[in-house]
Amino acid sequence: MAGQFFISSFLIGCVISVGFAAIPEYIHICHRSDPKVGACIKDSVEFLRPYLVKGIPEVNVPPIDPIKFDKIVIFDGVSTPNLNAYLANIEATGLSKFEITKLKLDVDKMTYLVGVKFPFLEMHGDYSVDAKILAAPIKSQGQFHANVSGIQGQGLIQGYIGEGTNRLLFSSISLKLKISDFNLDLENFLNNDPVLGQAARSLVSGNKDELIRISTPYIERKASEVLLELANRITEHLDYDEVFPLSSYLHVCKRTDPQLDDCIINDIITLMPKLKNGIPELNAPALEPLVLDTVKLRSGPNRAKIDADLTDLKLYGISDLKILSLKSDIPNKLFTAKIALPRITFIGNYDIDINVLILKYQGKGEITGNLTDYGVEIKLSYNIITNDGKEYMNLVNFKLSLIQGKSVIMLDGLLRQGNTAFAKGMIEVLKDNTDLFVTEIMPNLEEGLNVKLIEIANNITHQFPYDELFLP
Repeated sequence: MAGQFFISSFLIGCVISVGFAAIPEYIHICHRSDPKVGACIKDSVEFLRPYLVKGIPEVNVPPIDPIKFDKIVIFDGVSTPNLNAYLANIEATGLSKFEITKLKLDVDKMTYLVGVKFPFLEMHGDYSVDAKILAAPIKSQGQFHANVSGIQGQGLIQGYIGEGTNRLLFSSISLKLKISDFNLDLENFLNNDPVLGQAARSLVSGNKDELIRISTPYIERKASEVLLELANRITEHLDYDEVFPLSSYLHVCKRTDPQLDDCIINDIITLMPKLKNGIPELNAPALEPLVLDTVKLRSGPNRAKIDADLTDLKLYGISDLKILSLKSDIPNKLFTAKIALPRITFIGNYDIDINVLILKYQGKGEITGNLTDYGVEIKLSYNIITNDGKEYMNLVNFKLSLIQGKSVIMLDGLLRQGNTAFAKGMIEVLKDNTDLFVTEIMPNLEEGLNVKLIEIANNITHQFPYDELFLP
């Protein structure tokens, strides 16, 4: 009974409590991609504790302290011949003092192992005993009072997704209980035969361990059946991705959704604030700044050559992008998009080598600049890879094309190195022809962005099975 209550509470904390459209303020939301999801669920149950005492009508959870039960069969007369006993109209107190002792989850396999203990329970209600001892019939009814101490329970819960649905259901719940001690007082027990009644009481008090051993399997089995029915009744109308979200920053989109493109756009908008600072659990680096190791410029023949290496480039403003359009083609595994970048600022280092006729110039320093009103056209294709029997989205081609806007670039330190007259001329040429300079470096800049962004994207998509990112 105690284990049954706690696993019900666990399911509420783990499954139900994270999924309502209007989430109550006392619910602590957990996401299955969280590497600390077990600790999160444990915290969720703790947050629920005071509300469990009062009951939660919206999920059909009655108050737990005290809690009432209609009937608990102790001995069924079948597995225990000549002994039939049950308790009815039971009221128990002490369940709210539970302590979580174990919580292990395999989110992918939907397996949940829960351990709990209760220091002390008190119960009262009605009893009925129908037995035969040494051919002597024993029948008695009345009220009982009991206390049970040192209760430990462990439940193994197996979930699955219903066929043709995305409903979370449970196929089995296996409950194991261990009871240290109990005291039982049966009023009016065999009052018509005081000698036999006293003998029966002595038999019970002197054989507690044996009675616990005999009665526990049936209590476990019956509690598991009741709990399984309760769990499926709670979850049968709820979408798995709503009750146990994939993550706090990804909203799952359905491939068949006629508004799929809008769903993906909303996902990107939601994801950007997270990507701005990075998502360590997904190995996704921060977009602010986005760091490019090297962008190279190789221009002109040998007698009019400009070689430049831009290194450790830090770009700011990527997360402020505006999605102008997005088109998905799931059957062909293709996405296309147009994006506006209102303003990109950057800082890095340059190493330039110029050879024009007989004039030569070499210089190093810091490069800064800003790019305003740039556009981006993206064509992205992917395939499906398999890992541990699950399919994942894998980006194979990220074609990014920049549409040039206004550009301002500054090369610090040109005048402090080599031919200063030539350097002054270079500054003026760069000032008047910044767009031409950007045009020259754009192919390598695009390639650097392609490599970096496909790496970030795959770090994310490789974390989630394809059917969870895009529901069938």
